[in-house]
Amino acid sequence: MRAIKRVLCVVVLALMLPMGPALAVNYYSDFSAGSDATGDGSTGTPWKTLTKALTIAVGGDVINLRATAPPVTYAEDTGAAGYLNVTQQFADYVTVQSESGVAADVVIEGASNATYNTFINAVAPKIEWKNLTFHTRVATNSNAVRVAKGNPVFSRHCYTP
Repeated sequence: MRAIKRVLCVVVLALMLPMGPALAVNYYSDFSAGSDATGDGSTGTPWKTLTKALTIAVGGDVINLRATAPPVTYAEDTGAAGYLNVTQQFADYVTVQSESGVAADVVIEGASNATYNTFINAVAPKIEWKNLTFHTRVATNSNAVRVAKGNPVFSRHCYTP
């Protein structure tokens, strides 16, 4: 009887211990061939937009932007202004990167002639951008990226020509 009680105590205590961190997930987006409606973010059925991936990802995840026939322009538009408006806040960094690792393969550009094409407007977005090119359609008085709040990390070969 004592042995059973000991086993039960050990099981109860084990269940009360905090769980370790969840494993990071690799998601995929393919602006040329993906689908936000039917994709699941896997390598075989990627989403179309980075916008969709950012709504699903959690801290620690990696979003791979695919360029089936480089260069591929992700013309993101999350609102009437015609630009990618990043408002998500993550507990840990989410990495957004070119799947190939070559910045020239993936271009993030606004879908209209907005004065900026990527607007980071979250208190703590915690996004690391890697191996990407940011481009704006407006030639003068414009920015490829506007950071209104937060401290995103741009690392390893991010360009704004």
